[in-house]
Amino acid sequence: NNQIVKGSPFVVHCVSVAAHSGACTVLGLFDAKKQQQQQQHQRGGGGGRVFDPSSAVASAVAGKKKHFTVRACDRHGHIKAAGGDHFVVDVVGEGEAAVNITDSGDGSYPCWFTTPSAGQYAVHVYLVVPVPQTIQQQQQHNHHQEHHRVEIDGSPFRVGVKPGSSSSSRDCLVTGPGLAGCRCGATATFHLQAKDGFGNFKTVGGDTFALELKLPASFGGTGGGGAGVGKRVGQGTGQGTLQHTGGEVQ
Repeated sequence: NNQIVKGSPFVVHCVSVAAHSGACTVLGLFDAKKQQQQQQHQRGGGGGRVFDPSSAVASAVAGKKKHFTVRACDRHGHIKAAGGDHFVVDVVGEGEAAVNITDSGDGSYPCWFTTPSAGQYAVHVYLVVPVPQTIQQQQQHNHHQEHHRVEIDGSPFRVGVKPGSSSSSRDCLVTGPGLAGCRCGATATFHLQAKDGFGNFKTVGGDTFALELKLPASFGGTGGGGAGVGKRVGQGTGQGTLQHTGGEVQ
């Protein structure tokens, strides 16, 4: 007779189930536009897949932490509101990298990695899931549950690590004929390649170098010459050509 049941309506709380590797996402590795496309893809906007993480290249700096966040989602794309999932991050590239991942307890997993070596890296993100068991294995109470790693959708993510911003005078590389000698009144050149504090060749200019020429104490000259005129020709690429004109020696 269509009478309302006592206690109706009943409140039902829907919660996300286990995380699914095909729905989990990574935030913080791309620029704002790419990030917006990724969020639209996560919500199902745009009528299909609108973002391919493998096509984007993120950037990092040698010696500095690159922060990003893994977001756990269920197979329906719903963001999980609780932690407990097991993710593994591997960074593979030009050198070794230190990696850290933390469970925030709300479905997000803040991560960072750092490496002293510039170059191209691949950030692999895995979800650790239990291996399906047979009925016989499920009935064995002492059976050990095995797990395996499943790479999430879009992984590996490409990251280009740039040299550090500051140069190290200790590691700079100087080469060229001007280091061997110079005739009085003639111009000699040599080449300086700037490096960061980790020994990576710098690819942008902006550093200031001073050239000073001194006559060694063991030189047998009697005059006060030996001073030189130096000139730096920068190339804006972390490299520069240094020219000097030798002074008179009596």
